[in-house]
Amino acid sequence: RTFKDKIDRAGVSLSVGLSAPLALIGGLASKASVDLGGLKRGLEAVAGSSEEAERQLIDLKKVASLPGLGFKEAIEGSVALQAAGASAAMASRALSAFGNALALVGKGRAELQLVTLALSQMLAEGRVMGQDVRQLAQQIPQVRRAMQDAFGTANLEALQKMNVTAEDFVTKISAALEKLGQVRYGAREAFEDAADAIFRARAAIGEYLADIGANVTAGRGLWLWGPVG
Repeated sequence: RTFKDKIDRAGVSLSVGLSAPLALIGGLASKASVDLGGLKRGLEAVAGSSEEAERQLIDLKKVASLPGLGFKEAIEGSVALQAAGASAAMASRALSAFGNALALVGKGRAELQLVTLALSQMLAEGRVMGQDVRQLAQQIPQVRRAMQDAFGTANLEALQKMNVTAEDFVTKISAALEKLGQVRYGAREAFEDAADAIFRARAAIGEYLADIGANVTAGRGLWLWGPVG
């Protein structure tokens, strides 16, 4: 076997060795970019404009940095709550308060989705429903105490007689839960923050790769280091 053959074989091995992980990275990045694009479109739909959606996105990045929350979950939660009638400010406050309350009892993103579902169902109905309150209490034991602090009772029938609306309930329970204090930053929160950072990085790479593909298709010859020609 000649030296050239050895070099060619080494080149092929190197190419295969690099292509597989690069393809995997590209696939993960593309998926993250598509997922984030879908989340942004959902936010635009409830925000009313791309400008307002971008403003809300900046706020939701801050919300997502709090324990018990994630970037995707914060956007999904805000979209669900706004679609049910909440303002962007109410949605952000509720996500922060309920997310922290979950973190205090060792729960996280999966449970936040259930809490968001209960809150959005309540807001859509416009009144406090027993099923929704029970679902909240299953995930957040502190809810009953928060109800007592906010309304002087945790009895559902009493709340209904007081004509407490869903909006009042979400606003006042959020305020009551805020008094619980912030959860300590630990291993779980560090892991979730790392997962968020990876997702955003993949999405950014995916968007860049999509731009490259679009420019190459258009014949502009865009490469990693910029346009050629």
